[in-house]
Amino acid sequence: MRPIALLTDFGLSDTYAGQLKGALLARAPGALVVDISHAVPAHNAQEGAFMLWESFAVFPKGTVFLAVVDPGVGSPRRVLAVQTVNYFFVGPDNGVLSSAVNRDKVKKIIVVDAHKAGLKRVSRTFAGRDLFAAVAAYLSGGGRIDRLGEAAGYMKQACVRAFIVDRGVLTARIAHIDAFGNLITNIRRADLERFTRGAGFKAVLKGRSVNAFYEYYGQAAAAPFFIEGSSGFLEISLKNKSAGAYFGVKYSLRDVISIRPVKKRVSRRKQ
Repeated sequence: MRPIALLTDFGLSDTYAGQLKGALLARAPGALVVDISHAVPAHNAQEGAFMLWESFAVFPKGTVFLAVVDPGVGSPRRVLAVQTVNYFFVGPDNGVLSSAVNRDKVKKIIVVDAHKAGLKRVSRTFAGRDLFAAVAAYLSGGGRIDRLGEAAGYMKQACVRAFIVDRGVLTARIAHIDAFGNLITNIRRADLERFTRGAGFKAVLKGRSVNAFYEYYGQAAAAPFFIEGSSGFLEISLKNKSAGAYFGVKYSLRDVISIRPVKKRVSRRKQ
């Protein structure tokens, strides 16, 4: 059996994540089911896309990723099964799969037909349990993706904006806020260094500044700073505290980070 990895916005206070696992195990009792996260912000397919993108590549080849961030549940929105070079992905056609499948290179996109998948009844409010789980279990057992429906030539893309450089200002956004309150941006260290060209920088987020970059958390003082995160993107952090709370950032992709290069100060000793 291929392992199945789950990413949802269900949270853990209700039974939805447990029901999803139960449906998987009922259809694929020998499968290893692993949680990536059930804490995607509710209905936020864009942030779900980022979380799937930053995590999928550490899993063994052949893993089936089931991403259920589905605000369009019950509507005519398409359900997709995607085969990439190394993996399989199942989820709604709302962009949540796009960043990961593009990174691993798409081989096949199938629009799932519930009848071809052998399903007679699917809940209009819980397709994750009744439809997505059935598809993921089928793929976990080695089923052929072509038998799930018709091939498609496209899928919706996550609308995660790239950073912009204009008139000497780099404008970036928050792609994800982790449980520690670190603000993961959509820029990499090389992007910042290329922009500043060896100069210093001043970043402003919601009226508060970030002026430092550190290699690891222990180097930092009490002020907020940039650090290169495990996903390769720069994070705004605060030592032993939540940068999200400090800056008042609660949602990804809404607040703008403005970065300007500044000349480094050169200390001069009196002769």
